[in-house]
Amino acid sequence: MRTAIPSQFRTIVPLIGRVDLVAWAYGTWLSGMMLIQFLMAGGQASIMIGLSLGALPIGLHMFLLPALHRTGLLSLLLFLPFVAVIFISLLSNFNNISLDVVAQTMGFLALVAVGHLIAQQKDAALLEKIFVSFAVTFVLLLIVVLMDNDRLWTRLMGRLHSNLWAAITIAAIPGALALRNKTIAAATTLFLIYMLAEQFNARGPLIYAVMSGIAFCTFWVVYNPRQALTPQNQIAFIAIACLILIALIVNWDYVANQVLLINSATRGLASGFTGRTNLWGQMLGIAAERPFTGVGFRMHDLYLTTPGVFSAHSAYIAVLVDLGVIGLGAYLAVIFVALWRAIITSPNHVLAAFLVGYMLLGLTEARALNVGNPASILFIFSLVYAHAGRYRRAHRWRVSNRPRHKSGSFKADSNPAETASAQGY
Repeated sequence: MRTAIPSQFRTIVPLIGRVDLVAWAYGTWLSGMMLIQFLMAGGQASIMIGLSLGALPIGLHMFLLPALHRTGLLSLLLFLPFVAVIFISLLSNFNNISLDVVAQTMGFLALVAVGHLIAQQKDAALLEKIFVSFAVTFVLLLIVVLMDNDRLWTRLMGRLHSNLWAAITIAAIPGALALRNKTIAAATTLFLIYMLAEQFNARGPLIYAVMSGIAFCTFWVVYNPRQALTPQNQIAFIAIACLILIALIVNWDYVANQVLLINSATRGLASGFTGRTNLWGQMLGIAAERPFTGVGFRMHDLYLTTPGVFSAHSAYIAVLVDLGVIGLGAYLAVIFVALWRAIITSPNHVLAAFLVGYMLLGLTEARALNVGNPASILFIFSLVYAHAGRYRRAHRWRVSNRPRHKSGSFKADSNPAETASAQGY
């Protein structure tokens, strides 16, 4: 059953489609979050304002798009064990709970619910278009940040931190590659890579972004062989690969010393991942003191003693300290099952490439289940969507095999929401 649309929208919505309109609303909101943080130079107030604006795309989504009610609950049930671990860790460290921790926990649960709303769509069109719209709007924001030229020495800080911008840039790579116009897709992707390498000077995220791009191309070829393996595309792939290899060989000294900073005294190989190894040792020592329940969800930063350090610089170590061994096991199970479903059960090259990039990012950056940046929000959406994939596909098969009238529509006893989904509304 279609959602009733006021007459003033009837001339607007059909021009771009309901899914496109909702996707662009989500993508603009996600980039808008970073614009607000950029203008306000960070802070909790800017994050709260950005999150509250999410009510606009969510409301538009609920107004314009129907839902598959049967499939939604199953996607949430798979998160219950992990959510239970979060609440156990909070209860076991009740005396240390602050309003900030409560707000982040509620924010996480709210974003899971929004991801559940996105997962109720009949296919991946909405999620893919959210990635694309976010990539386009985020590139426009990066141009503004580049023109603002706020730097610490030579690194572009963007009034926040270069590592934060770099982490979000990785999340934009799959959406940029998924643009329909391949010339624009290539230009957008190269701009993002340029920002990582030359402006943010983020070596780890640069490598992870390249790996995410390789995963995208690989899965695209595997899932769409007829479209991907045309003679023109084969020649293009070989030419691009050869050009990249030649460029790396010819400019290896510049890449090694100016981009990757391998021999840098402060950021090179001898620096222990820019001091991360000492920090990880400290965090692991804290985890050993409370191995099962951890110190509490989002509370590991209370135990950081190094001046100027506010992050564990590893999502997996942060989860281990926060939630203990059981929580880390549940977290790894959730993300690996999601990756398995994105690659095998319900193949989707955009979702799979994003998950690969974000999981790699977690090796050296503490971007796990945050609620204050677009990359982490897209990660939560993707986890819920991927976990709902198998059930959504099976449910769509059952709906599509219901008896139909000669006209092709479902019989009157069909569920209206199912009918709308099966007909592509």
